[in-house]
Amino acid sequence: MLNYQLTRPRESFLTRRIRLDWLTLSLVAIYFAVFKLACIPKVLQQGLKVSCVFFVVLFLITNLKGKDYKHPSIFFCFMVVTSSVAGYLAGYVDSSNCTDALFYAICLYALALLISTCGRRGRIDTFISVFFWMTAIYCILSIVFIAKIGVADGPLLYYFAGNKFSTSYYFILLACFAYAKLHRGGASGKRVVLVTAALGLVALAVAHTVYCSTAVAMSALVVVLAFLPQKAQRFLARPAVIIAVMVLTGVILAFLSQLLQVPLVKHLVVDVLGENLTLTGRDLIYRGLQAVISGSPVFGYGYGNAAVAIYVGYGNAQNSIMETLVNYGALGLLAVFYMVWACTKESKTPWSWGMFILLYAMIAGSVVEITYNYFFFIALMTIFVAADGKAADGRIGKCQQSAHRGNGPHVRR
Repeated sequence: MLNYQLTRPRESFLTRRIRLDWLTLSLVAIYFAVFKLACIPKVLQQGLKVSCVFFVVLFLITNLKGKDYKHPSIFFCFMVVTSSVAGYLAGYVDSSNCTDALFYAICLYALALLISTCGRRGRIDTFISVFFWMTAIYCILSIVFIAKIGVADGPLLYYFAGNKFSTSYYFILLACFAYAKLHRGGASGKRVVLVTAALGLVALAVAHTVYCSTAVAMSALVVVLAFLPQKAQRFLARPAVIIAVMVLTGVILAFLSQLLQVPLVKHLVVDVLGENLTLTGRDLIYRGLQAVISGSPVFGYGYGNAAVAIYVGYGNAQNSIMETLVNYGALGLLAVFYMVWACTKESKTPWSWGMFILLYAMIAGSVVEITYNYFFFIALMTIFVAADGKAADGRIGKCQQSAHRGNGPHVRR
């Protein structure tokens, strides 16, 4: 009986209750803010987002002090605004783009501070639970909308909360949060891996159904990374390795035409993923990017610019490294690299590997898509608070030691 009191209770991730308070409500609000409901009119989307961000900012202002506002994301957020102002002064973007840039920076920074607040307060489980269940709801409703609306091979068809790309990414997000949630809930390593891999296969099936070949590859990577041994996990969790892989996703464009002629790569692209060797015309975009980037290499063109569309006739760079350079310049890309380094440099808890899976899935997709998005940043922000989570777990050990000394069992709330 005494041993039962001293061990951490293993509750099912399906039955564990979420404490309802202002922090929990703020987590729900920020989720609605960053993952807009595409199924409602745009006016309502924007109104909901503004209201949710205002609610979260109000919570943060009334609960945070001085050093609590320190977060590695602040430099990237600063560059989003700075690049947009520079772009406005140079005539690349208009005032509405600057307003959108400011709002995006505020939203991203508020998300970072809210997740960090959960870490400081020992409420990481609340954050993981809220985001897991919100994502589960989004996924279920996305399936309903797919069944109702149907599918088409194009980015213009929108489902519950986004097009085929966003919809596929929600299922990847669900698999990765399931890993973290199960691990922190005390599930066996085998169960954690199997559930994550199973959800990864579901993500793959959904991506295939909506003709999102990029997400098919990303989902397959989720399944593979779920089975990765700890030694390999520790290697891939190193900041230098992560940044090197990110750089590679940009450098690879210089050799992409030769790479696509390799028989194995050609087979995967054409026969498995069903794409052509031009990657749906992306080769033409990549050839024109050097001219675009050289036009404003330091600060970029600003948030929401049309530089790529003007130069090459398409809306974005179709590569996350290049898109970052176009939007925010070399300084913006350095800010992203700094955020990656700062968020991943500390020692990690085992449950955070779920977020590294999400991070690598987004990096893999960044070769041919714009995946330095909220999914990417959520992975980094959660990894950043993993060190705080480790400290919280350490308090359990102290409670156990205290109980053994005769002070009675302590209950962690």
